[in-house]
Amino acid sequence: MLAEYGFDAAGRQFRLHSPRGDWVVVDVQTSDVSTHARPLFFINAGYTISPRWNWDRSVAVRARDAPAVEDCLWRTRIDPRNGDRANRWVVESDAALPDVLEEVAHVLRQEVPSLVRLLDRGHLRDLSDQEAGLGYATWQIKAWLLAEDGKASELETVLKSWEEDDEEDSLFQAMRRLAASREGRPSSGDE
Repeated sequence: MLAEYGFDAAGRQFRLHSPRGDWVVVDVQTSDVSTHARPLFFINAGYTISPRWNWDRSVAVRARDAPAVEDCLWRTRIDPRNGDRANRWVVESDAALPDVLEEVAHVLRQEVPSLVRLLDRGHLRDLSDQEAGLGYATWQIKAWLLAEDGKASELETVLKSWEEDDEEDSLFQAMRRLAASREGRPSSGDE
């Protein structure tokens, strides 16, 4: 089903990337309490923006060629339609497998289009301008977009409120370097 949207499969990981180098990743993760008789699994999804992925790879001990969900800047779990609070999918029996697969396909058809839209920079900018557009990742995506567009003064405004966290210093410096290298160039647009 994900192939219909252009995702490439690698085992239980499915990746889609934009020409700009942004990534959407979906994976299937077996639950620790899964058994052969009663398989339980999670469906995870993530998004990372190109300059952040490039920075992550530059500081990683063993950099991957393509991100996994855990490498993504923004991550979520795709919930079963039945509202299981554990966010996990359950196959109660072999006979139930077709129903579970149908449910997975139904939920993915609802969720995947919004994930794919994250690769549209215009849509991404709109989300990053909302206070909680992408939850915890909103401010970083906004900062990377500003850096990529060479908008150093606007970037400083965003970073100012987060500056006190020393752990982010190398990340902030990477954003500032990118903004300085792009300052005065035409905006990257809404591609």
